[in-house]
Amino acid sequence: MDAITSLRRDTEFFFTVALIFVDAVGATMTQLGNIKYIPAQERLSSYLLAETQDMGREMVIKTTRRQIADEIGMSIRTLQRCIDSFVEQGYTGLFHGKICLIAAQRQRLLTEMAEA
Repeated sequence: MDAITSLRRDTEFFFTVALIFVDAVGATMTQLGNIKYIPAQERLSSYLLAETQDMGREMVIKTTRRQIADEIGMSIRTLQRCIDSFVEQGYTGLFHGKICLIAAQRQRLLTEMAEA
């Protein structure tokens, strides 16, 4: 018996599957909704701090900008503006086009996030 036939014959099974689906989709929608209300620079700061948590003294983010933008819920254009701003303010640097941080920059980001 395949899953579709099971769903048609067993309404309790159908509602159980539907509830699992609703819970999963609901959690995702809540997370996406909450992300939209966090400023772009704060989202990037959080991402950079999480990504560099277990790295050594010099940290290079090897993830592409497309992947970062998708993960933190913003356009590549907005992400690039945030990166440019961070580089200009000295929060991060660029190494062969990749975002990089040294320990002092990471600490500065941590301090700024704590104050916000």
